[in-house]
Amino acid sequence: MCRKYKAKITPKMYFGKGDILEFDGDALICPCFTDLTYCKESKLVSSIIELAGKDLEKELSSIGFCDFGSAVITKGYGLKVKNIIFLPYKDKENPDNIIDFILLHKAFRSAFNLASLYNLKTLATVPLFVGYRKRDFINRIMVIFGLEKKEEKTLHPHEVVDIIIGVLDEYKGKIEDLVIYR
Repeated sequence: MCRKYKAKITPKMYFGKGDILEFDGDALICPCFTDLTYCKESKLVSSIIELAGKDLEKELSSIGFCDFGSAVITKGYGLKVKNIIFLPYKDKENPDNIIDFILLHKAFRSAFNLASLYNLKTLATVPLFVGYRKRDFINRIMVIFGLEKKEEKTLHPHEVVDIIIGVLDEYKGKIEDLVIYR
């Protein structure tokens, strides 16, 4: 008699050291600007474009723009990964305009959906610890009514990791590993 056990498959998350561009997996999740070709303020994006070559630059130029809460996938070209998933967190035209708490959830969900659709099991990203607005709409209302100072509340790095873990947990059986490079 054979017993069948239902295995709980949970994506594993690791913290890695070293160069993310040396990651040998299925895809990189790359934080970027909403203008996908803008790389002057992002060392990672400029390094990826430099290593991947002109074909990636052409593909990003043809896509052009990606809004907060969304993600875009491209081929990996000259990198060790099959694909690159671009996740916008900042606006080139208005550098003070950064992704908020809710759109950060949506963006990671979009990135993991793309990974799932393309059957990408092992992913890597870098920490997105650049000061996200936390509950921006609520803060604005509170400022209008004089209940709070006009200071931006930002997510703590641990909160960002918690968001990633929470969203990643929804992809059991689809994504196996996520490495966050420091």
